[in-house]
Amino acid sequence: MYGKHTYLQLLGPHEAAGTVAGDAAVVMAIEQPGGVNALVIRLRKLHAIFDAGEQLQGVQPTAVPAVQWVMPTGADSLSSHFQLSVIEFSNEAAMARGKIDSLSSDNRTSTRFIGTRFRPDRLMRDVNGATLAIPAADIAIAVRFARNTGVRAVVEGEQAIIYFDNFTLRLTPPWRGAGVKQLEFVLTHDVPANPVYRFGPHSRLRFGPAAVATWDFESQ
Repeated sequence: MYGKHTYLQLLGPHEAAGTVAGDAAVVMAIEQPGGVNALVIRLRKLHAIFDAGEQLQGVQPTAVPAVQWVMPTGADSLSSHFQLSVIEFSNEAAMARGKIDSLSSDNRTSTRFIGTRFRPDRLMRDVNGATLAIPAADIAIAVRFARNTGVRAVVEGEQAIIYFDNFTLRLTPPWRGAGVKQLEFVLTHDVPANPVYRFGPHSRLRFGPAAVATWDFESQ
């Protein structure tokens, strides 16, 4: 589900190797050219434990970098049930995109790379919030990684809230099972009468008030 600046991917059983129901990943993009390199320098100064690399696109020997990425590693490695990483679209990807949209290679905005799939005639404009139930140890690591990258993170008991630009990530231990507990959306327009739709016994999608929607996965 593609928004203007964000997208949501839901995978069914066995669609991703090595995963189980309830596994989740959050990928945040830096939109400033050189942002990942600057982040690496910052993390080194803080003596943070992390790994950095490039994700290639294409087939060797002609494959080119698509994104640069950074994620916690070593003693700060997250479990196999949750992943949190920061990426930056590469200069090569921006140059390739420039052949289509004629924009500068310095334009690394997410909307440039995913916004082409955004459908303004549909309801979802962007995902602006998520509540995930993940292992408690992963919550502590995610908070530390977020703070090391300069992102505000607030701990509330065993839970945490991480405030990214235009996106709020709430992390809670899996008291009633792991996985996505709630998703919040900004819509392209209001939905008349603020309808509520149910999918199965525990999933409820509520619209409004105003141009927003909330998808709960623990509703009764």
